[in-house]
Amino acid sequence: MLSAALKDCSYCLQFVPELAFHYGNTPCTQRRANPDSGYLKALAGSAQSFEQVCGYPPNLTYIGAMTPDELAGIEPPWHSKPVSAPLRLGPFGEIMPEDEFLGLMDICDVFDLIWLTQDFAASIRPKLQAHPLLASRTDRLEHGRPVEEIMAEISRNGALPLYFEGGLAGCCRRAHEQDPNLSAHVMLENLAGKAGSVLGLLHLLDRTGLAPEAVDFVVECSEEAVGDANPRGGGNMAKSLPRRPDA
Repeated sequence: MLSAALKDCSYCLQFVPELAFHYGNTPCTQRRANPDSGYLKALAGSAQSFEQVCGYPPNLTYIGAMTPDELAGIEPPWHSKPVSAPLRLGPFGEIMPEDEFLGLMDICDVFDLIWLTQDFAASIRPKLQAHPLLASRTDRLEHGRPVEEIMAEISRNGALPLYFEGGLAGCCRRAHEQDPNLSAHVMLENLAGKAGSVLGLLHLLDRTGLAPEAVDFVVECSEEAVGDANPRGGGNMAKSLPRRPDA
């Protein structure tokens, strides 16, 4: 008879205001229905800074830097009561900034769908090399492409532009010319889901000391539907998560 036990956990947050603004469900719906809406105009200037996000008590509770009891002891609204010393790392995981997350998406991309600009790739390489869990994986980070090549891919082939702090950071390409299930938007969703899952898994392996080779299978519960026109939604994100340190 087999039995199972929950031995540990990890929790990570990704701070991606540009991805949320350009490709989040509510902004996209608003943009289609009323591109000049006051909601979108107000939203553009309402995003918190990364430092504010790292000082927000509920976020710190999520990554284990505060206890639920400590959070309950702070009178709401919590956004007006940041901690005095913002923290990116906690016992359970981390809060990752958007530029590093775009780089992680590129590292996780095995089909050349994420193209980064040369300047952006150069700017994030040292940051990822300094990351304790990603330093050994930065050989998978591309060196980038000329802005003109990325702009051509966006205008001619329907790639989605990727931004960081208002500037062009790269693009996400479609995986098939005709299959809508492999459009650039779906690929962006899937790669973001994969990158977030990889980050959480790396923290979990680090917390437990478990070797990737010892993992028999992974259960991944993202809401993204992975697959092409034949098994749309029948894929499994867990299959794409690395099992070896060099994967």
